[in-house]
Amino acid sequence: MPAGSSVFELPYTFFPESPQRGGSYLLIEPYLRTHGLRWSFGTMRGRPGDVWYERASRLTGQEFADALATAGFAAAYVDGRAYDDGGAAIMASLRALFGGPIIEDASTHRALFRVPPARPRARPLVVASTDRGWHTQGAASATLTWSTGSARLAIANPTDASQRVHVTFRLASRSPRKVDIAYAKRVLSGVALTAAAPSDISIAFPAAPGITWLDLDTDVPAQPSGDGDPRRLGFGLSDLSVTVE
Repeated sequence: MPAGSSVFELPYTFFPESPQRGGSYLLIEPYLRTHGLRWSFGTMRGRPGDVWYERASRLTGQEFADALATAGFAAAYVDGRAYDDGGAAIMASLRALFGGPIIEDASTHRALFRVPPARPRARPLVVASTDRGWHTQGAASATLTWSTGSARLAIANPTDASQRVHVTFRLASRSPRKVDIAYAKRVLSGVALTAAAPSDISIAFPAAPGITWLDLDTDVPAQPSGDGDPRRLGFGLSDLSVTVE
């Protein structure tokens, strides 16, 4: 592989203290044994890069191939020791997708597959996650993730060009408050929340390359929950999703 090439590692393993078969440090071996290559493993759990890595690893078929290619990955590395079946199923899938591996060690169930260029008009994988100002960081699910007051969302665009994205999510509050949503210091939307029902948010904007942020600024500080939860809660977030237009 040319110096500077990026390699996507499978299986997805968060860092540190992953319960993954083989332990937290299995996927650091290629980094220690090579020079000049960039490996996907090692981003701190819950950070934007880790959220992108986990989301990409759940894709299959051509969507997976396009996500890797548009993000600049030149190869995919599989360590079968981390799979119950020795990696047989994932390697069969990658053989069908990429062809035979360019390097393979059958004795340790490890292989490296070359990632071909993305298809014309392939859409990159851009993801959003909670960042500063939340009680937990990472991907938001259908369960409410509460802010500690004003907060921000991280947008991870792995390409070297701006991408027009459509971001949707749901906001809730236990008391009336206003939340202004801004990107690059420009307010894109403002919503008046009440305790009666959550509000669905839908905004579109050009996301710059790398990690950038959506700022969610509220006019009311976090309040005690009043239901035995010791945390002070601002507004709640759920169903966070990003699509590239």
